[in-house]
Amino acid sequence: MSYQLTKNFNSKEFDSPDVPNSGLLIDKILVLALQQMRSEYGKPIKILSGVRSIKQNKKVGGTQDSSHVKNKAVDILVENSSAMFSLLNLALKNGFTRIGVNNNSLHLDIDETKPNHIIWTYY
Repeated sequence: MSYQLTKNFNSKEFDSPDVPNSGLLIDKILVLALQQMRSEYGKPIKILSGVRSIKQNKKVGGTQDSSHVKNKAVDILVENSSAMFSLLNLALKNGFTRIGVNNNSLHLDIDETKPNHIIWTYY
């Protein structure tokens, strides 16, 4: 089952693979900021990971206190360096203050319990 959360995103896109309908738990402020990014970007944004169960988080090597487990994080696909530049700028513009940069993805979260106004890299 899938519910439309915004014009361009539905709940299933944010599901933890092992917990059907868990995407309904994704933080609504995060989704609205992501939708604003999508509207300004003018192209689809592919969700790689949203909500994660503790089991799924462990399986993918996420940190124990992952913001994905708190429903406050998303990883999105980035196809090339030009897209990375655009999406990174849009993330900053639209209120994401915790950003992880990988070769082909961005981690975006709004976890207020962790240090904010940071960007990190991981590979």
